[in-house]
Amino acid sequence: AAAAGGGQRLLDLGAGTGRLAGPLLRKGFDVVAVEPLDAMRAILTEHIGAERALAGRAEELPLPDASVDGAVCSDAWHWFDGARAADELHRVVRPGGGVVVCVLRFPPEFRPAWVEESEELLRARWEAVRHPYRDGTKRPDGLEGHPGFEPVEVREVPFIDHSDRERIVAHWNSMSAVASLEPAERTRV
Repeated sequence: AAAAGGGQRLLDLGAGTGRLAGPLLRKGFDVVAVEPLDAMRAILTEHIGAERALAGRAEELPLPDASVDGAVCSDAWHWFDGARAADELHRVVRPGGGVVVCVLRFPPEFRPAWVEESEELLRARWEAVRHPYRDGTKRPDGLEGHPGFEPVEVREVPFIDHSDRERIVAHWNSMSAVASLEPAERTRV
């Protein structure tokens, strides 16, 4: 994702708790992360430092024109006004830079029972959110056809991420459908 982003200085858009920004920093990239939610940004700040974690939205980025080599977005594009976000990215990404939008999908053969059980508990919430990429078929609105980001290319990149219970629970708690639950229901999930 980082190489396709276009260079060393990368924007992590809708960075959440730093699930993508942290590993990119450890790989040597100069990352600036934008996250609108105070609670998520507080965790992000702990992971990457206050100087890299900025308050802001995809539709109104707190960055100067042409200030990053590329941008990455991990599973957050569905929250944005795609056309406005694409325009803002075009403004802040240097000419020739790229944008990578990552969407996490569990292939059916790698879906542990706890994922199925958790998603069943959240089914109504998932439907309320209407996450447009859950089936992997929809592309990020606003980028396709935008003159600043042609051509748009879709790639499926399989990877395995080894984790532990603490990181899995933190990952699920970072999802809006879970984070917005009442505490007792969140614990059940």
